[in-house]
Amino acid sequence: MTQGVPLKLAGKHAFSQLPAYVRLLRSQPFDVVHAHYSPDFVVPGIAARLAKVPTRVVTRHLANVWSSGKARLYANLWPNMIAVSDAVRSTLIQSGVPEHQVVTAYAGIPEFPRTPTRPNRRDKFEAGFFGRLVPEKGVDVLLQAAVNTPDVRLHIFGDGPSEKELKCLATTLGLGDRVVWYGRVPDVEGYVESMDVIVIPSIWAEPFPYSGLEAMAMGKAVIASNAGGLPEMIRDGTDGWIVAPSDPAALGNALTFASQNYEETLRRGENGRVRQQSEFTLPKFGERIEAAYLRFQS
Repeated sequence: MTQGVPLKLAGKHAFSQLPAYVRLLRSQPFDVVHAHYSPDFVVPGIAARLAKVPTRVVTRHLANVWSSGKARLYANLWPNMIAVSDAVRSTLIQSGVPEHQVVTAYAGIPEFPRTPTRPNRRDKFEAGFFGRLVPEKGVDVLLQAAVNTPDVRLHIFGDGPSEKELKCLATTLGLGDRVVWYGRVPDVEGYVESMDVIVIPSIWAEPFPYSGLEAMAMGKAVIASNAGGLPEMIRDGTDGWIVAPSDPAALGNALTFASQNYEETLRRGENGRVRQQSEFTLPKFGERIEAAYLRFQS
């Protein structure tokens, strides 16, 4: 079995690479071609069809609606689609992809190297955000929510084009040392472990973010927006809190409840850890992908 064949990708719609794709796919009797978006669906799809691979599969990672023309093109090139969440599946169907062509397969993550520990109570309740500092991640909403939660300290891990603007907003809101900025960190596990709760305040349709799975793996309750695949991952009242996006008051209320009901926050974090270990592991992910292949081939 071939483990890997180097094929340098030239970028989106690089039709000059079509012959190389076709040669690769004809080099042995592949049963399935499975592509991901980056950087292109089109050229690999044409190559797979020219090579007459029996089953062509693509994974869709974003919950954005396609134009009708794009949906028709991709549905023709890729008769079988895997969505990373039901939210993504719904947008594909809304775009015009036939319902029977799309299945959902939730992702899994590798086992974390350390065992979660119970953090000691401190003078502040520590809430962590991990992600890019861009408008759609809703960090501005989190900062506004913190204004009325004086017992909560925010820890912001990540960088991006909105960093300067967000720091100015924190100053304007008078948050002072209640916000700690770390920039991008290479190893997040230790930082996640030190938090009391993880916040995913996105204002866009998050597909099925790994930051939520990592938080669950570390036994951390999650406060997340009711957007995209987040409510499929985090069960409101069980693994954490689901709040309305772009609503600082709702987010602030969840932070207040979490900080004032510490044992309940720990309980929800443990529930999430159990769920991640039972449903969102790499072996379980592999089983879901295999089941999708078998369905597509039937």
